Amino acid sequence: MIKIKNQSYPKYQPLEDIGCGRGMALGFYQGIVLGERSPTININNIFCCFYQNYNLVEFISCYLNHDIRECGIPSKYQLIVGKILETLWFLLPCADEIGPYRFQSFHHSANGHTFNNNKNEQIVSCSHDKNNIYIIHYPNLPLIKLYHPDYTNQTCIVPMEFITVDQGQLSLAPFTTKQYAEIKKIIAVGPQECYEMIQSITNIQSITNEHLKNLGITVDNEMLMVPARILPQLQIKYNDVIGRVQIGKWYLDNRFNKVREIRTWAVVFINQHELDNRQIDLTRDFVQKIRQGDDEILSINDELSHHLNLHHHKQISNNEAVFSATNKYDIQESEQSTSRPKWLTVDRK
Repeated sequence: MIKIKNQSYPKYQPLEDIGCGRGMALGFYQGIVLGERSPTININNIFCCFYQNYNLVEFISCYLNHDIRECGIPSKYQLIVGKILETLWFLLPCADEIGPYRFQSFHHSANGHTFNNNKNEQIVSCSHDKNNIYIIHYPNLPLIKLYHPDYTNQTCIVPMEFITVDQGQLSLAPFTTKQYAEIKKIIAVGPQECYEMIQSITNIQSITNEHLKNLGITVDNEMLMVPARILPQLQIKYNDVIGRVQIGKWYLDNRFNKVREIRTWAVVFINQHELDNRQIDLTRDFVQKIRQGDDEILSINDELSHHLNLHHHKQISNNEAVFSATNKYDIQESEQSTSRPKWLTVDRK
C-alpha cells in the first residue's frame, strides 16, 4: 500500500493559546491511498502547534512565564532562551523586502550599547533613538544581534521590542500536563462540527484536480451517511495507590523440575581454624535435623561462618564428614576405599 499525504494550514489565522508562546492552528489533511483495487482520497481536519506571532519581548515573557520588562532575562535562562531563538525566524519593521532574520546572540542593553554618530561622538542607543521615529521603551533589556542567511557577513543589532516572531513556524517541543489538557479541549469537536469543517474544506479547496480524474477519483459535494453507533467517552478513574518498583525481587517460575535421586550426601563445614568439639557437636546436630526432616534446619546458628580458608578434615561418623577448605573453588571428587565414604577435596592453588 502506497500513501501520499499533504497537510495545509492557513498562515494568517489566530492561534488558540496554550501558553509558552505557542498556540494550536486548524488545518486540513488530504492523502491518496493506492490500494489493491483502486486509489482513494482521504480528507479530514487536523490541528498542529505553532509559535505565536508575538513581539519578542512578549514571546520570551510567555515562554519563561515571567515578565522580563522590569527585571530582564535571568542569567540562568539566557542559554535556554538562546537555544530556542536559534531555531526561529524573525521580522524587522521596514525590512520586509529583505526577508526574515536569524538570531545570533544577545548583546548589551540599550543603556550600555554605544556607537559614534555623524559628529563622531559616542552616544548610547536609547538617546539616539529618542530623536527618531522608533522609541525604546525598555532600555534595560538586552539588544539582539541578528543576521540574514544570504548576507552572513552583515549583522544588525536591534532592540528586542522591535523584533517580531515570524508566522507559521512549527513547534515540536513536548507539552506539559496542563498544556496537554488544554489541547484536548481544543481538538475535541463534535460530529456535526467535524462534518462542517470537512465540508468547508471541500467547498473552499474545490478538489477537482486533473490528476484525480486520471486516477479515476471524483469528489462529491456531499458526504455519505453511514449508519454507525457512537461509543461512550472513556472514563479514567484515579486512586491513591502508588506503585513502587521492587528491586531484587525474584519471580516464581511456572514449571517445576524433577529432582534427581540423591543417594549419597555429605555436610561440609567451612571455617578458618581447626574444628573444636563444640563445632563438631553443632554439625552433628545439624545432620540429625536433616535426617529427621525437621523444619528447624532453616534457622542455622550464626556461629557457622562461611569463610573458605582451611585445609583440614575430620570424619564425624560413617556417613557424615566435615571437610576443611581453602579459597580455591576447585572441588574434585575422589573415591576412597569401599569401606570409607566418598570425600570432597578442596585444594588451593
